[in-house]
Amino acid sequence: MEATETAQELGKLRLGLYLRESRVAHGSTNEVESQEDEGREWADDHNSTIAPDAIYVDNDKSASDYSTKIRSDYFRLVSDIEAGKLDAIWLWSTSRSDRKVLNFAGFVDRCRKHSVKLVVGDRIFDLDNPIDLQALLNSAVNDEVFSVQLSKNVKRGMKKQARKGKPHSHTTYGFKRIYDPKTGEYIEQIANEDTAPVVRDIIRSIAKAEDISKIKARLEKAKTPNPSGRQGWARSVIRGIATNKAYIGTRVHQPTKVVEREGKKVRVKFGEPKEYPNSWDALIDEETFWKAQNVLSDPKRKTTRPSRAQHLLSYNARCECGEWVNTKDDKAQRREKVRYYACVKRHSSIKADDLDEFVKAHVDAYLSREDVREFLRSRMSDDAAAIEARTEAAKFRAKLTEIRDAHKAGRLELDEYIEFRDDLKAKIANADERAEQAATPAILRPGAVDWSDIPAARRMVAEIYDIRLHPVGKGRRNVPVADRVTLTPLIGPDAA
Repeated sequence: MEATETAQELGKLRLGLYLRESRVAHGSTNEVESQEDEGREWADDHNSTIAPDAIYVDNDKSASDYSTKIRSDYFRLVSDIEAGKLDAIWLWSTSRSDRKVLNFAGFVDRCRKHSVKLVVGDRIFDLDNPIDLQALLNSAVNDEVFSVQLSKNVKRGMKKQARKGKPHSHTTYGFKRIYDPKTGEYIEQIANEDTAPVVRDIIRSIAKAEDISKIKARLEKAKTPNPSGRQGWARSVIRGIATNKAYIGTRVHQPTKVVEREGKKVRVKFGEPKEYPNSWDALIDEETFWKAQNVLSDPKRKTTRPSRAQHLLSYNARCECGEWVNTKDDKAQRREKVRYYACVKRHSSIKADDLDEFVKAHVDAYLSREDVREFLRSRMSDDAAAIEARTEAAKFRAKLTEIRDAHKAGRLELDEYIEFRDDLKAKIANADERAEQAATPAILRPGAVDWSDIPAARRMVAEIYDIRLHPVGKGRRNVPVADRVTLTPLIGPDAA
């Protein structure tokens, strides 16, 4: 069929335009608009009519095998072809349709079965002509080869950037990047003083075992914008910030690949990540960061207790029977409710304020004793060594969690896992022992008590005292707190 004859025929047919651009910079649509202008110009030159709703646009969506974005208008185009709504389709190039040979061949075959003609650029292809068909498929082969080579080059470039300690993709929340004003070349990544304090607050709070829900509530109450610049913080975002090694100056390169799951393309991690420490200045010290990782990976955080421990001694003191005490409110015809600590089996109870004040006074007095202070000082003789040992132990614990997950996921054989596990446990024990010998935990140091910091105060009390609440018997009233509670020191010269 002659091209001029085909052009005359196209003047009577319903034409559709398929427009696509893989990547759009800063929301620009210039490339797609240029394609549409060229498609409309071709239609005008050949007296063709674009069918209603027959301009199909997939902007900022790749057609390569490495993309996970769904091209919704491409599927609408295929649906319209099969529904008989189109007689011809215009493409700027074969790569706009698909960069995968088999997929493009299927698209061409679908057009041929439904007698839909294909126009690429200025050329009209006769799908029943073997020469035209071969030219189309050769073009598709070249597109796929280009796509594969481009993917390899991109991955190679990403690895090279990682080795040089250069950040990848968008700027991580808490940082800002400095570029050469003339060349646009990356110079360095530094703290963004508007958002870096938020990052530090999140990681430090989690290191103190503060609940993520409380951090979320505090950020939202202060109307702190989230990393997207909007109001509202998701728990997953807070956790993601707390676990991001970029904040200790480490560049992590995680290889990925695209796989199909339930008919959808998804990008998954592939292989072990490589880490490049000291790539830029850290926002948080390593000791605090790794302490936060240990808090987040602690299995106890995933255990649901009967009541959340929001008070100083709930689930921090026990009844004489051995059960925990928790809080309950008793209004009892009073205008204001009174909070109690009560045994979960109802053996004993006491006003919460009375017990809190009693315990606080004893902790303050105990830490003020000269023999206790001397005992603690003797265990803090080398603070730098303690920090180093605790940091080392935290790293080993985090690595232990990683290999445990790798074994569960089938990436590590049992014998390898056992060998790594035993080695790491030995290193953890050694580091813990060195830390214990070098210093007492900072929370137990005299003058470090902050009763307004409930999570920290709870940990301190739990490490200093075993607290037991005794029943007083029916009918007995106004029994002094000292006669109802036993405090047994767990640390210091009075410890058993």
